[in-house]
Amino acid sequence: MAEASGKYKQGDSPALFEFAKRARDYIALLTQHINKENNVLFPMGERVLSAKKQEELVEAFERLERERIGEGTWKGDRLNFRENLGKAIEILKECGSDGWLGKYEKELALLS
Repeated sequence: MAEASGKYKQGDSPALFEFAKRARDYIALLTQHINKENNVLFPMGERVLSAKKQEELVEAFERLERERIGEGTWKGDRLNFRENLGKAIEILKECGSDGWLGKYEKELALLS
């Protein structure tokens, strides 16, 4: 996407369509990933892990974020994803990809 974006900024108009294709593919990948987490993995974890173990895991993830990743990083990733999805929607509008717009505008609304 970065390469296509750079080409487009340098005046290579067809690169906009390559960017849009890659943006759609990336959005589809993230949508599938999030769907699998929310509808398969998290419910599975809730079924097999006790409430105490779930609390311990939350504490461990929070500690890991604080000590190694940086506090607030996950929240920032969500904000970056929302911002990038908004940019992708604008590009899809420029390309005339109206069929994709409604789908990804709904995804963006879910993140708000």
